[in-house]
Amino acid sequence: MIIWAFILKDPLNIFIKRALEKPSNASPLPEEDELSTNDWNVLARARDILRPFYDLTLMLQGHASKARHGSMWEALPALDYLLNGLEFKSTEYGFELSDTPETTQTKQAKKPTKKGKGAAQKPSNDCAATDIMQVSTCINNCWIKLRKYYTLMD
Repeated sequence: MIIWAFILKDPLNIFIKRALEKPSNASPLPEEDELSTNDWNVLARARDILRPFYDLTLMLQGHASKARHGSMWEALPALDYLLNGLEFKSTEYGFELSDTPETTQTKQAKKPTKKGKGAAQKPSNDCAATDIMQVSTCINNCWIKLRKYYTLMD
């Protein structure tokens, strides 16, 4: 849905603007449904984080009739890849992954970041701090769930 939202970003924005121009009793949308630049930035971050999940889902789906796709031997490396990706995102957003899903710690990650190609960076100021905190909490909750299934596969 996020990918399609970006494909249809201009028509969506036009629809919302026209809907908000109508009198409040004739408008099909409440004013708070308008997507701000900050909302689009959060969606872009979510799209980037979820892209590996989408790609692996497409790659692993199958009936495994010839042991090619969807087999157990493909699932463990896939989970490992996703966990590593989430750990990288945690350093990129500057927080430590925690085994408790309630809140994400806002401290800088303990792991030192490497300089150069592929090094983790602090997120730009495109998103508000509260939005980054929400994204960080989602990353942490996802990491907890994947670790649970990873250990069950052991």
